[in-house]
Amino acid sequence: MKNKHFLLGLYLLGLSFIIACGAILFMPDTVPIHYDWQGNPDSYGNKSIYLLFPVLFGLVWLLFHLMGRTAFKEDEANRKNLYRLAAYLNFFFIVLETIFIALVFVNERSIAFDFYKLLGACFGIFFILTGNIIPKATRNGFFGLRTTWSLYNDNTWAKSQRSAGFAFVACGFLVLLSSVFLKGILNLLAVGCGLAAVLAVSLPLSYKAYKEERAKENN
Repeated sequence: MKNKHFLLGLYLLGLSFIIACGAILFMPDTVPIHYDWQGNPDSYGNKSIYLLFPVLFGLVWLLFHLMGRTAFKEDEANRKNLYRLAAYLNFFFIVLETIFIALVFVNERSIAFDFYKLLGACFGIFFILTGNIIPKATRNGFFGLRTTWSLYNDNTWAKSQRSAGFAFVACGFLVLLSSVFLKGILNLLAVGCGLAAVLAVSLPLSYKAYKEERAKENN
């Protein structure tokens, strides 16, 4: 029986194609394909470019699937976590796709809409979901907080993933909250600062876990 998150990822991928194909039927032939830092369109192209969304999402999902079939062939727990992450990523991609498709119709009707706010909120939710997956991963060479220190043994791995998971969840909530107050591209700046903070917290704690394990071995 296929993993439920594997199937969910496939369903979401199919939904992405349906959304793109359906939206294109109602789009004008020439649509915005790039926006400036204030969210105003500054480049235009053919509407068929929006079909690239589901194609790119499909390639990313295929990469995750191949990783699950090869790198985690004998590792059921991590394969489930990988498919869960792929499903969450596909959902995140669909939200992005929907935002950019909506912008086509919003700009056509000259409606004011700060899509950076929504983008920031989506990143926040994705970070929260990711933070809940990372601590469940057992030691591997493909996903999670992978440093020389975290890969030292199972204890350093578990401690490092718990730290990274907590940092991602905290970052997600802060980014989500900041999207309520920030405007425009400042939301993406908050996302970048949040990721930097995750590394600033996680890496030293991973090193600390490694030093503690080495100290135990030397005693």
